Parts: sequence; C-alpha cells; structure tokens
Amino acid sequence: MKKLTNLYANKSRFRVMFLKYQLFTIKHKSRSVSEYLQELKGIANELSIIDTPFQDDDIVIRALLGISPECKELAIAIRARKNPISFEELHDKLVAYETYLKHEEKAT
Repeated sequence: MKKLTNLYANKSRFRVMFLKYQLFTIKHKSRSVSEYLQELKGIANELSIIDTPFQDDDIVIRALLGISPECKELAIAIRARKNPISFEELHDKLVAYETYLKHEEKAT
C-alpha cells in the first residue's frame, strides 16, 4: 500500500510542478488575448482540481506578466488601480483593448 501511495503521490507532485511551470512561463505571443487567457485559466483550474488553487489576484498578476507588448499600456493602468480586478473583468478589458487596437490598425 505504501508503494502505491508513493507512486501516485510522486506523479501527482510532478503534475503540480509541471502545471505551475506552464503557468509561470505562458506568454501571450501571437495568439488572441482570449486564447491566451483561456489557456491560463485552464491551467489554474487544473491546479485547483488537484488541491493547489491560485487566488484570483495571482492569476491576474500572472496574466499581466505574460501579456504582449501591444497591451502593456492597459496592463500598467490595471496595476495602478486602487481596487483589485477580477480575472473576468481583466478578460473583458483586454479583449476590448485588443479589438480597439485592431480597429486602429485597420484605420491607419
């Protein structure tokens, strides 16, 4: 029984470490903001399922750290807010900002 416990505990620990690594290294890059944030939230949800939850603030901070340079202005404004922003509100604001940037790009 102890061998089984150790075997599965090690795999579980490896999974937690792998998911955390993914969470800390994920970048926005060339995909849409929505795709980036969905992947980020998916990893955070997996961690929650295996009893390693992240606070909303932690996910927001992680999202802002990996955001592309085009969205850095908005990221700075969000960091300067007096009140914390929820992940859902961050998602809405970043998607709206991305849409705005695309519209501006087409206009020029």
